[in-house]
Amino acid sequence: MKIISRAEWGAKPWNGTPDQIALSQRTEFFVHYDGGDPINYTGVKVPQTIERSHLNQGWSGVGYNFVIDQAGNVYEGRGWNLQGAHCPGHNISGLSVQIAIGGDQKPSAKALTACRALYEKACSKTGRTLAKKGHRDGIATECPGEHLYAWVKAGMPVDADEDPPESDSSESSATIKGYDVSAYQSSTYSTKGADFVFIKATEGRSYVNPRMTEQAGHARAAGLVVGFYHFLWPGNIKAQAKYFVDKCASRTGDILAVDWENTSSGARATCEEKDQFIREVKKLRPNHRVVLYCNVDFWTRRDTTSYAGDGLWIADYVTAGKPRIKADWLIHQYTDKPIDTNTARFASRAAMKAWATGIKAEKPEEGKPKPKPAPPFPGRQFFGPGKNNAHITALGKQLVRKGYGQHYATGPGPKWSDADRKNVKAFQLAHKALAGDADGLPGPKTWQILFS
Repeated sequence: MKIISRAEWGAKPWNGTPDQIALSQRTEFFVHYDGGDPINYTGVKVPQTIERSHLNQGWSGVGYNFVIDQAGNVYEGRGWNLQGAHCPGHNISGLSVQIAIGGDQKPSAKALTACRALYEKACSKTGRTLAKKGHRDGIATECPGEHLYAWVKAGMPVDADEDPPESDSSESSATIKGYDVSAYQSSTYSTKGADFVFIKATEGRSYVNPRMTEQAGHARAAGLVVGFYHFLWPGNIKAQAKYFVDKCASRTGDILAVDWENTSSGARATCEEKDQFIREVKKLRPNHRVVLYCNVDFWTRRDTTSYAGDGLWIADYVTAGKPRIKADWLIHQYTDKPIDTNTARFASRAAMKAWATGIKAEKPEEGKPKPKPAPPFPGRQFFGPGKNNAHITALGKQLVRKGYGQHYATGPGPKWSDADRKNVKAFQLAHKALAGDADGLPGPKTWQILFS
C-alpha cells in the first residue's frame, strides 16, 4: 500500500525527535478519530492540520503513527519505529492511526479499507496478530466515536467490493544513486551519476581514513549529499563514539552512520553495543541524522531490537531497491562492482539533503509549555467512600492524563467510586516511592507525583 511520507506531505522538522521503538515491542493497533467536529476536507491539509495542532500543544509533531483521510490516503506520522503520543500507557506497545472524521461523521469505505490494509501490514511487519483497539480501550474517552468503535469491535471488516489501496512502489524501488568509499579508493573517485556518497572516517579507537578530508571535499565540490561512517568494534562504545565524531570531517547537514559487521579478526559488536553507539552519537551530534549500515545476515540473525537510529542502510547484493528484508529501509547497497553502489529512497538529491538537514536539537525550554507546579493537596478527608467533591474529579482526570484511567467505565466524576480506588492503586504500584503504601487512597506524596 502507498504511504505518503512526511516529506511528501510537507511535514515540519521534529520538535525533538521521538524515541525509537522496536517493532518487537508493538502488540496493539489503536484507531482514533479527530474529535467533536466533522472533517470536510481530504489531502495533505489533513496531516498538516493535525501537525499544527500537536505542535501548538508542545509535542514533537504529529502524535499518531499514521493518518488516513476519507479518500483512503494514508499519511506517515511517526511511522513504524517512532514512539507515538496518542494514548498514555500504550504509546510504546500500540501503533496508532487517526481516521480523519469527527462528531457523528461516518467513515468512508475507502478509509476503512485503507485502515484494514494498514493493520494487515502492521501485523506482517511485527510478525504477530496485533490486538484491535479503539482509543477508549486504553483510557476513558469518547474517541474513536460510535461508528469507528463499533467497526473495530466487529473485527474491522471491509467491503469486499472496495478496491484495496494501491501498492507502494517505493517499497521495492528507489530513485537516487550513491557510493561509499574508503582509503581503498582514490581521493578523486568518479561521482558521475551519483547524488550522495558515504566516506569511511574511523574504525575502533585508533584508525582514521587518511583520504577522508580529500574524499569529502571531492564530493562537496560535485554538490553531493555527504555522509561519514565508523567501523564498529566491540567494547569501549562511548570512547568509539567520541573518537568518531571528533575525527570525522563532518559539517552540519552531513549524515553519520555506523558500520556493523564482523571485524578483520572475526569479532563483532553486540546488538546492544550497536544500539548504544547510535544513541551516543545522536547525543554527541544531535543536529545530524544517524543511520545503521549492516548486511541481511546481521539484520535478520544478529539484530534483536530493530533499532537503526534515523534509518536502515542495508547491504544485499540483489536487484537495486529490492533487498530481501521486510523492514523499512532507507538506503540499499546492492553491488560492490566496480565500487560499493547504493540506491536511496528519496525522490531527488534535494529531498535527501532536506531530510539530512531537517534535524532540530531538542530544546526543552523552547516551544514547549513550562511544567505547571502541582496544585496543593486538599487533604485526605476529601477522598474515600461516600465522598463527593470537585477534588475527586480533578484526581480522576489527572489519572486519565497519566494513563491510569483503565478502571473507569464512565467519568471520571465527583463521586468517589471503586474505580477511583483501583486507578489510584495502579498508579501507586507503578511508582517505587509509593508502592509500599499502595492502598488506593491519595496522600500528599501520591498527589505530588501524580500532578508533577
